[in-house]
Amino acid sequence: MPKDEQSSKSRPKTKDISVDETSFGLMASAIHLLSLRTKRFETLTSVVTSALTSVDQVPSDVIDKVPDSNVWIGDIKVHFRIYDHMRPAIEQMRDKLSRAGRDECSLRDIIIVCCLLTIPRQL
Repeated sequence: MPKDEQSSKSRPKTKDISVDETSFGLMASAIHLLSLRTKRFETLTSVVTSALTSVDQVPSDVIDKVPDSNVWIGDIKVHFRIYDHMRPAIEQMRDKLSRAGRDECSLRDIIIVCCLLTIPRQL
């Protein structure tokens, strides 16, 4: 690949987050369900991107499932890739959650909300 073409590609930044077993299970379920819907193997990044681009407003039942940020912290390490084009949508989601009453909203919280938005409400 020519150098100009290579430099024009957005390279992801990897954020390492620590999660507990419950949030890891939510992530795995969301990846699984999105993969079944799209009929291709998906990633956590694609789950988040899909949710960020398809939701105008976060339903209150999803917000109610998101406790204080510290609850999700655990011993499981997850490497999450953030591309530059995702940053505005992540900030918009942070704003939506703030308007809905979430004072502080970490990247971990946003990922969990995106996973909850991907999983059918009855789960």
